[in-house]
Amino acid sequence: MPQSVPPGRILFTITSALNASQAHSRFSNAERLEQTCETLRSVREALPDADILIFDGSVEQPGEAAVGRLGGKVALAWYGHLPELRQIATYPNFNIVKNLSELTLYARGLGELIQRNALAPYRRVFKLSGRYRLNSRFDAALHLSDAAAGRFVFARRTASTWDAAKVGTRHAWQTRLFSYDPSLAYFLGSIYLVALRRMNELLAQGIYTDIEHSLGRFLNPELVLEADAIGVSGDIGTYALSIEE
Repeated sequence: MPQSVPPGRILFTITSALNASQAHSRFSNAERLEQTCETLRSVREALPDADILIFDGSVEQPGEAAVGRLGGKVALAWYGHLPELRQIATYPNFNIVKNLSELTLYARGLGELIQRNALAPYRRVFKLSGRYRLNSRFDAALHLSDAAAGRFVFARRTASTWDAAKVGTRHAWQTRLFSYDPSLAYFLGSIYLVALRRMNELLAQGIYTDIEHSLGRFLNPELVLEADAIGVSGDIGTYALSIEE
């Protein structure tokens, strides 16, 4: 059911790869499209008036028929033509592809929104990973509360089991769903660029890290309102594993 929330325009930015190789996903493109449509339905059910913008990083540009399935009130920006995303797609390791692609994709998309001053009309911006969907525990009012003003809202940070000496943090922020005050957009974009540079430096040393640990290292917890349940569900692309947060 639609949630009762304070007035103000809301933007959902969704990172996506509607088309993915079999090496990088256990789901077909048709299944990925249907899952993305479920993502959009969950947003519409919770916040019918929200604007939705998909950043798509597919190397193969989604066709008109697939984009049409998303609905007329959904904007899609395709970035798969970028040389850096095409280079990343050649990695055989899915986890590396996923993390480098998402950092590159969101930093680029967010940067273009900032350059156009396109976030000015919005009270709150959400970032949702493609193919995941909002569930019954999603609380829009929390994200739009006075406590969230000027801050990020993330699921409560998780303790890291990784070597802190290598990844530089003892905790991680889960990034399937979070939101932020538009005033923090430039800061977030900067963190993503720094995280991308650091991830590449570590990979050159044979050390792997991910987006969640990168944010754990670079994002000040004082800027975060932590939620016990963020309200998102979905299936991980390469594993027979469903998550609910």
